Amino acid sequence: MAIQCAAVDIHLANAGNGVGFVAGNVAHSIAVWINADWAAAGNGSFVGLYGPQPTFTSAIQIGRRTGFPNQVSCWSWGAVILAQSSVGSIASNVWQFVVYTFDGTTHRIYVNGNLVGTGVVVPNAVQMTTIYINGYPTGVAGETSNHKVDSYAYYNRTLSIDEINTMYHARGGRHIIVNGLIAAYEFDGLVEGATVTSVKDFSSNGNDLVSAGAGASPITQTYTDAVASTNLRRVL
Repeated sequence: MAIQCAAVDIHLANAGNGVGFVAGNVAHSIAVWINADWAAAGNGSFVGLYGPQPTFTSAIQIGRRTGFPNQVSCWSWGAVILAQSSVGSIASNVWQFVVYTFDGTTHRIYVNGNLVGTGVVVPNAVQMTTIYINGYPTGVAGETSNHKVDSYAYYNRTLSIDEINTMYHARGGRHIIVNGLIAAYEFDGLVEGATVTSVKDFSSNGNDLVSAGAGASPITQTYTDAVASTNLRRVL
């Protein structure tokens, strides 16, 4: 089960309410399962972390960059490449476990537990506040893509290679590493690729599940905190 993305921005509004989110220049990690066409033309921001609200000036985006087919790219606001994998490091249209880590100095990209790229660009010291799945806040339908996403997890520390491999072999978010976990989501549809029916918040800070809300169709599908929602189900 996973969320099926199209040419529509998907915003996890106030995901975790920003509680525990860190600035872009300190240690953090993002771990996500992605099924995408990595060789397709055009930029595709598959998942992103942005800040601050409401005038976003910084980002950590993971996806595909024009001119770099079959590679994983991680970039900041203004298309500044933080790290990029080698050519042919990722296959299209199959599930891949992609992890981005930053330890305060070095950016690293892992695919299925293997280190595939590094970089040492100094990122912006901006507080992160918002998670996007597909597209970016000021781009309307820009950098959106047709792909699937599942098991998004954001940490306020650098994941080790052993932890990354544990998560990869567990094959899902229900057995993820919890130390430093700030926000974690499972996208549950009836079948893989079906329209999402709920978003499970696995974060340990006590924030709730979010359910599909009415976005500014057809541009944005927004998921907002819904404490009173009948779909609410706290996992941790």
